[in-house]
Amino acid sequence: MSVLAPAACACAGQGQWEKVLQLLAEVRQKGMRPDVDLYKASMRAAGAGGRWQSALQLLQESQQRGFQLPVTSHYDAMSACLRSEQWGTAYSLFEDMVGDADSEGYGMAMQASNQLGCWGSSLALLEEAQTRGIQPNAAMHNCAVQASAAKQEWASALRLLGEMRALRQRPDNDTISRTMDVLSNRIRENLDGPPHHFDPMASHGMPPPGQALVKRARTGQIHICPKLDERRQNLGDTLKSGCCDFAAISSKRCPSK
Repeated sequence: MSVLAPAACACAGQGQWEKVLQLLAEVRQKGMRPDVDLYKASMRAAGAGGRWQSALQLLQESQQRGFQLPVTSHYDAMSACLRSEQWGTAYSLFEDMVGDADSEGYGMAMQASNQLGCWGSSLALLEEAQTRGIQPNAAMHNCAVQASAAKQEWASALRLLGEMRALRQRPDNDTISRTMDVLSNRIRENLDGPPHHFDPMASHGMPPPGQALVKRARTGQIHICPKLDERRQNLGDTLKSGCCDFAAISSKRCPSK
């Protein structure tokens, strides 16, 4: 074990995730139990390779053995789910660790929300992070702009783009495309409609403070997104039970639009 764990870490650092999982299999075949370093390297490999089932199994095993994996290992599990289009499972993992999440975790949770079509949840997460003193990274802002555009809230999208510019963050191509689409729609509406005073802010108010909104949603007082409400069952309970029902978990993937 003293040799295999460093070897696995080295392979993970070089992006050779298949070799890491092979080393893990060898350890189990020899009747040995992985140590915390091998778990971390294997989680990293599973995340890079989109092996979401392996990631959940490793997370379950480490918890059962009392290992405290770093937050980056939880991000590896979320990354594996996102790469495999397991949007609901990725969001559930975020909810289980939201108190420890930073901008990377919020960005992945917002990506999952957008893929599920839960635009309001994505915007609420952005404001929740800001309330916690977390500076949004480019991934968070891109998701938020895209969510605003999807809700036809063009004024909010432009405001967020301004925040990105102030932070020297670059919007990606999808963000630019969606913003242009919603602006085009807004211009057409005003050209096709009767003459009137154009007040861009009148019908495009900003969302309420995200922290309060998400808190109320988690306590069942309001429902930000029905699709996420259907996935509200805590994934941590499944992991702690010692029985991962992968067939059930896989049903949490993004429904067809």
